[in-house]
Amino acid sequence: MTERNRTIVLFVWFVLYRLLCGYLLFPLAEQKLSAQAFHALRLCTLLVLLCLAAAVSMKYLFGQYRTGRGMNLRFILTALCGLVIVQLCTSALMKAAGSEAFAEQSSVSQYLRENPFGAVLSGILIMPLFEELVFRVSLYELIRDKAGIKAAAVSANFIFGLSHVSASLFAGNGFSGGLCMMYFLCGLILQMLYLKTDYFSAVLTHSLFNLISMIV
Repeated sequence: MTERNRTIVLFVWFVLYRLLCGYLLFPLAEQKLSAQAFHALRLCTLLVLLCLAAAVSMKYLFGQYRTGRGMNLRFILTALCGLVIVQLCTSALMKAAGSEAFAEQSSVSQYLRENPFGAVLSGILIMPLFEELVFRVSLYELIRDKAGIKAAAVSANFIFGLSHVSASLFAGNGFSGGLCMMYFLCGLILQMLYLKTDYFSAVLTHSLFNLISMIV
């Protein structure tokens, strides 16, 4: 499979995941099923997607994509601090502005805290594997071959930011520039970490950041 085709396949899987878990299946099922049946459906779906994410990551990336010094604790902690600072600053600005996107993010975080199994599978295991593979590796490297490093980093992570504000659009709340900027900046930090270390360092940092966000 060529780099271009692989990127397309991974991006399609990512979009399907977003649609399946966030916008189509689960909102509909929550209206039709009992609470126990709904959570069982969500858990089974997440388990299947976890297996897919792990299989794809292992197939393409085990022993590959060591782009810098390999796993480095100092780089990981620095990137993690940067992610937390970006989130705190952006969230404070959105809260002060009364952004609906901020309220939506808070409700999502509350839901994840109330459903720890889904939170661990989705936010800590599945999404870091998928998002780092799709945006920081495949999409970045595809664009880099055509437009160079800087353009690839900006473009791939701008698309990453857009993918996270789609929930607001689906909910009818409009486009949130603040939320898009927050994820764009977080994406750039993870991109730099990937370039200085490797894919699994970016996944680990992404997972730790999501865990911190859920706890806080």
